[in-house]
Amino acid sequence: FFLPPYYIPPGKVFSLISGSSTLGDMLEWHGQDEKAYVQIVSRDDLKLKYRVQLPEMTSLYHTCDAYEELGEDGSIILRLRIAEHDSMDRERLEEQFSDQYRVNDKRINANLMEYSFRLGEDGVGSFINKR
Repeated sequence: FFLPPYYIPPGKVFSLISGSSTLGDMLEWHGQDEKAYVQIVSRDDLKLKYRVQLPEMTSLYHTCDAYEELGEDGSIILRLRIAEHDSMDRERLEEQFSDQYRVNDKRINANLMEYSFRLGEDGVGSFINKR
């Protein structure tokens, strides 16, 4: 799972639980001072196995594909393909997605990108590249 730095402030949790507001209205973007991560869970029991920090912020529309390869050192190379937004301008992204029928500026599109991660048997994962 790609995890951008969206958070629900403690003061808004009750509104979320009570249903008096939507999840989208609760989230706040903290991209200026936070990092983005990829969390990888086990297929067997869905427990968290790896949490890898990304070198830069990303915003995605969909996860498209994922597959594994065996690395030369015996580690697993995980390749994830995502439809990544071609702009990280949060205000423009949120404006566009709030009303797809009334986009005034050039639309923000998504590009197919592949992220690669090395997953060691010791539970340590690392970012390899993005292409």
